Amino acid sequence: MIGKLASSTSASRRYRAGRLAVLALAASALVVPAVTANAATSAAANRAPIGHFDSAVVHGSTVTVSGWTVDPDYPHNSIVARAVFTPNLLGASTKYATNISHDPRADVAAAHPEFGPNHGFSFNIETAMAGTSRLCLYGVDFKAGPDGSLGCLSVTVLKNHAPVGHLDSVIAKGNDHIEIRGWTADADTPSTAVSINLLLGGMLSSQYYKSVPGKAALSRPDVAAAYPALGAKHGFDVTVAARAGRSPVCAIAFDTDPNYQASTSLGCITVTVS
Repeated sequence: MIGKLASSTSASRRYRAGRLAVLALAASALVVPAVTANAATSAAANRAPIGHFDSAVVHGSTVTVSGWTVDPDYPHNSIVARAVFTPNLLGASTKYATNISHDPRADVAAAHPEFGPNHGFSFNIETAMAGTSRLCLYGVDFKAGPDGSLGCLSVTVLKNHAPVGHLDSVIAKGNDHIEIRGWTADADTPSTAVSINLLLGGMLSSQYYKSVPGKAALSRPDVAAAYPALGAKHGFDVTVAARAGRSPVCAIAFDTDPNYQASTSLGCITVTVS
């Protein structure tokens, strides 16, 4: 009996030891997925967009920027390119502009086949401030992560010149009509016809009773002779119905650049309409 009891006790101990070993192994196995998950998370960390700021071309007060950008984590999605435009180097004022980057870029696809071809952009930024400025572009992360820098360039916007010109004559033509003649041109865009307004009754909004819009595009050889850089096609000659009586007629010219809202007075002439 004693021998059998000892044998049974020994077997029980071996069973408990083996069970503990199995439990320990199982516990250690449970740790492995956690380590693997952390490694996978690290490997899948968000990457900032990449790309390149190719060029900035200035036309008057318009800056056209071109380049490409892509989020390497989502290469088949188009992302936003953001321009940060600081009108002076001291950073006194900042302007933002954005555009979707989905234009075809075969060169990008050739260099990066994994991204595909449609990640280019070209868009305009308008500014009315002259001088040298710093312009930086960024690719906006598809999942709201950090933006990717595409580079910065300095751009120079030339000083704007207001239109010049003159209201030459206002003549009563009979039958309640008057003929208004003059010229105007914008030195920044000498080949573009300047828009004008002819104000019958006076310059102020509370005075004039008729506003006649037009373009200064008629040939004026005398203007070309006096201002060779402007050319000849900047005259206007308009006949319109007018109110009977004596009142001024005024002419104003508008800058050809839409960013400059100020107008230039070409003068006023008083006429008697009967």
